[in-house]
Amino acid sequence: MNPAAADVPVTGYIDGIQHTVVIDAYQHRPVIGSYVAAGAGTGAGELAGLCERLTVWCSHDDAVQVADRFAGSGLTVVSLACQDPATFSHVVAQAVSSLRSAAEVRLFRALSAAAPDGLLVVDGAIADVHSHRNVVGVVKSFNTRYLSDESCLWGLRPGWCSPVFSIDASARAHMSPNAEIAAGVAAALGDAAAPQVPSGDVQVLSCYVRAHSAASAGVGHGLVRVEALTGQLLEVAAALVWQGRQDERSGDPRWDRHAAPIAETERLLRTRVPIVFSAH
Repeated sequence: MNPAAADVPVTGYIDGIQHTVVIDAYQHRPVIGSYVAAGAGTGAGELAGLCERLTVWCSHDDAVQVADRFAGSGLTVVSLACQDPATFSHVVAQAVSSLRSAAEVRLFRALSAAAPDGLLVVDGAIADVHSHRNVVGVVKSFNTRYLSDESCLWGLRPGWCSPVFSIDASARAHMSPNAEIAAGVAAALGDAAAPQVPSGDVQVLSCYVRAHSAASAGVGHGLVRVEALTGQLLEVAAALVWQGRQDERSGDPRWDRHAAPIAETERLLRTRVPIVFSAH
């Protein structure tokens, strides 16, 4: 890895958050409030862009009462055709996640339109925003296994990268029935920026970066996966992860694999969460 590759201007480090709270219940059917936000941190303690949304969710059976209750509040009330409380809660969770993703994509598109040549760094995979060439993704999770032989990761030293491999972006687009409902809800709310299924010819390049030693920990400790559409940008992504690595004194429970500028965006967003959500 070439650390000097990180010496490129970054327009924004994009991340998103979501929160829900049960406001009330009618015959065991919950009324749920949600808050989603997407932000683009500058890496210098400020947000270069922000997209927020507050929503109230209820069952069709309770729509009139809930609409009357929140009339004049400016909040969007969404009623769903679900009477079973467990199913309703699950669909809302999926829909809120879809709204958060849509907020991230909308913010991404606004920033890429304002600065077409600027580099955008997103928290997570880049499949939803692959239409913009100057984008890299930083993935903290080690749940999906992309390598048939992971022995190359066992002895990967700090500052080194694994061999590069490619991912078919369309292979990620496996939606559950409830996720399809959630995407439909997002579209009905006017979220045209909702993530779209990429075509099968979109090949994303990826590799693992060892940000911290795992000599006395599991193989996933300090292991970050980066994504890009070109080898040059993949090198930039790896260098940014190395440059932005945190240490355990940061107070971040994910310090070993959470790049500091992205963690900063998340912290800035959390300062904006309405108190009704942070109190639960």
